[in-house]
Amino acid sequence: RIPTFQNKLIMATLAYPATPLDTRSNLSARSIKVAPNNRKRAQKPRTTDSDEERRAANRRAAFQARMRKKKQIAELQDLVKELSKQVLASKADCVALQFNLKSTQRENQYLALSLVGVSIGSMASSIR
Repeated sequence: RIPTFQNKLIMATLAYPATPLDTRSNLSARSIKVAPNNRKRAQKPRTTDSDEERRAANRRAAFQARMRKKKQIAELQDLVKELSKQVLASKADCVALQFNLKSTQRENQYLALSLVGVSIGSMASSIR
């Protein structure tokens, strides 16, 4: 268990016996003596050839992953360019079709009015 600040504080208060006039209340946290941690740190094991081989393989794999990512990004950028061109072409086709539709609608109205005029004229001639 790693000693926390509270544990250290408890150990510090146990190290000093209580006095009738507790003068320790004026002490700052820095002046309290803490019991030393006598645990030794575990030493790092020395690297072996297999560790070096593993690291080298890891570096190669990381490099290959970065290259795959760059290639994938380049392919996606090319796809975006191609699709952007298709969108622009589709928009141009749409504008042309809208213009064609409006002109066809005008022609239809003109012919409809012409047909009404012809039918009215034929009705007038039949009445006479």
